[in-house]
Amino acid sequence: MIMYESPIQLFSDVAIILQDELEVSDIDKLKEQLSSMSIARYNIVACKKTMYEALLKARNRVLLPKSKDYTELDRKVQQGSAISQQEADYDFLCNIYDILKERIELGSLILQTL
Repeated sequence: MIMYESPIQLFSDVAIILQDELEVSDIDKLKEQLSSMSIARYNIVACKKTMYEALLKARNRVLLPKSKDYTELDRKVQQGSAISQQEADYDFLCNIYDILKERIELGSLILQTL
């Protein structure tokens, strides 16, 4: 059985980037922050793709075969419990992506006004 590994390091790296307030008084620092966020967003996109593919494979792999012993609900419940952490991490990654995207847009707007 293939073990799932959460992308904890990526989550940690992005958390560090998001902890900093956008530097509105220093253009160079703001540009550096925007660059870091863009790199992190790229890494998240790559990870999202990989995680989504793995999630689809895991859904198919853990689904119990159709049989008279299992109802369709039994099969879905078992499948859901087997991949719940993967789904939660994927959803969290999607949310982080959205946060970074909005923050990059905000930083870009601030940069235009400076």
